Amino acid sequence: MRSYRVEECLLVVDGRVVECEGVGFSGCGDVSGEICVLDVDDFRGYSGLRGRVGVVYGDLSFDVYRRLVEAGPLAFIIVEGSVGRPASKYKFCWEWVGAFGRVPAVRVSLEDGLRIARSGGRARVVVESSEFDVEALNVVGRLEGGEEELVVCSHYDSVVDCVGVIDNAAGVALMLELARCLSSVDRRRSLVFIGFGAEELGLRGSRFYCEKRRESLDRVRLAVNLDVHGSVFGSYSACVIGPVELKPFIEAIGCEEGLRLSVSFSVQSSDSASFSFFGVPSVSFFRGGGLSAYLHTELDSLEIVDSSRLERMGRVVEKFLSRLAVAEPFPFKREIPKEHVEKVREYFKKKFGVESP
Repeated sequence: MRSYRVEECLLVVDGRVVECEGVGFSGCGDVSGEICVLDVDDFRGYSGLRGRVGVVYGDLSFDVYRRLVEAGPLAFIIVEGSVGRPASKYKFCWEWVGAFGRVPAVRVSLEDGLRIARSGGRARVVVESSEFDVEALNVVGRLEGGEEELVVCSHYDSVVDCVGVIDNAAGVALMLELARCLSSVDRRRSLVFIGFGAEELGLRGSRFYCEKRRESLDRVRLAVNLDVHGSVFGSYSACVIGPVELKPFIEAIGCEEGLRLSVSFSVQSSDSASFSFFGVPSVSFFRGGGLSAYLHTELDSLEIVDSSRLERMGRVVEKFLSRLAVAEPFPFKREIPKEHVEKVREYFKKKFGVESP
């Protein structure tokens, strides 16, 4: 598996140095050219990009990256999607650069992006980075019950040069405490706890795990993912890919615990998506909004975490798992509705250019 380290990045616009972060797996070089501000949804506008420095807003997809590279830019300036968020640590997917090539790229805040767009001048982009092979490990623990399994997972890696407390040290802490609490529960199903590596490099750990267990994944009734937790300000949420009865079941447990929990049928960009891509229903619990805007920045630190917020979510997930572990029979079908399957496949297609496992 490949990883990277950005060793130097510089952005100069009309003689002014602009704070930026180099984009991982982008091209290296020192290039200068006129600025071309693009709306990534307006494909005809790409025609003016050749030989210029493109300014684009938000995260890219597999298809958009292809179209942008084919348009022949000198470099990219990628603008953050949220007000007040510093330039985050960002990377292109390995699948993208392998398929379509590389262009030097940096990322800037939304506010700096607006100033650059208004300048309409010239930009100099410098990116120097290294790439290397790495080995990542999945850490698996098991509480024996029956042949059927419930997977509880969280990723333990963070983006390059970030502490990554809410994303995802707090999720790992929550998983470990759940393992301790549930060890004393009488179980009809085994509980498998997994700390995944390399989530931030493209769900590598969970995709590898599901591929290796392809023939025995039918034993897994549900995958429960814990990613992004504990922020002082935010909202309690869950994404469900699976039987529709899961949503009111989770909402009812939230009510029992006096917690307003927003539950949607959607894909979280995390390891739960890997399981559902391979046909396993999944629920991803998280605390979004608010200070989660600091994800993938140096501001994701202990200062933005509150243990009581982590505990409140933990009580809901503990009750959810303990009921499923002892239920006889299991209260939900092991199925993913067709519209949910389409959501997961669309996610993998946009993210990785992959349409089937």
